[in-house]
Amino acid sequence: MSLEDFKYNLIEQLSDLAAATIDTGETRHTSYAGRPRSQNPLERFDGNRHLIKWHKNVLNCVVCDVYGVRTENGKEKRTHFICAGCSNKPYLHPNEFFWKYHTPGQF
Repeated sequence: MSLEDFKYNLIEQLSDLAAATIDTGETRHTSYAGRPRSQNPLERFDGNRHLIKWHKNVLNCVVCDVYGVRTENGKEKRTHFICAGCSNKPYLHPNEFFWKYHTPGQF
């Protein structure tokens, strides 16, 4: 088996595993202000197309918002970095939270 075939096989297996663990019966929130969520909830788990990209705008980190992470002054944590591979272009801190967002079962 070539390395490329191995990678495609692994991605397929991980996508199937992620799809099996997602509960499709309920939604946490019915509406959000701002940009809508991506149409495919598994999109953030597929492939190696996720790249950290600097963006001129500063918005709240998606992971920090969910977990309620704040600065020492109690303000919301903001970032310039987005995932260029996701269709909804989520703002994420480039280290820990970028990988947490793209790992099944972590976020």
